[in-house]
Amino acid sequence: MYAEIATAAASIKTFADLTSLILKTKVDSAVTEKAIESQSAIISLQTAMLALQSEHQSLLAEKAELERRLVNVQNWEAEASKYSLQEIAPGVFVYVHDSQEDGAAPSHWLCSRCYNERKKSILQKTGRMGGANIYLCLTCQNTLQIYGTPGERPKSE
Repeated sequence: MYAEIATAAASIKTFADLTSLILKTKVDSAVTEKAIESQSAIISLQTAMLALQSEHQSLLAEKAELERRLVNVQNWEAEASKYSLQEIAPGVFVYVHDSQEDGAAPSHWLCSRCYNERKKSILQKTGRMGGANIYLCLTCQNTLQIYGTPGERPKSE
């Protein structure tokens, strides 16, 4: 498409130069009038070509953005398939890493709130209170009070 635009632009320039030459030779008024009309048509054509080129660039940028989004969705789906939603305490749900998928990763939990927003945020153990382990999501600040640890089935209160 760029080659055609470049060829058309070169042709337009040549035609514009010819029209200018005709105007400079001061031939009869009918020819001058037609030359002016030709210049007007050339300007309109150049404007239309610039608009097409701009639209083409916009479409290329939009295509690149859509491709980037598609890759992000595919990457998330591949990563999300390594986790399953589990109830670790009555009414408390987290996404648990499926150790069979990736044996190299240590056992961990993901925040369900962040997971639903397509973010992978590991719940961090921050301490204990009243016999329960306290877990914090560093992304959304969600706090969970759980009896037990990852890798073992927690006991409910």
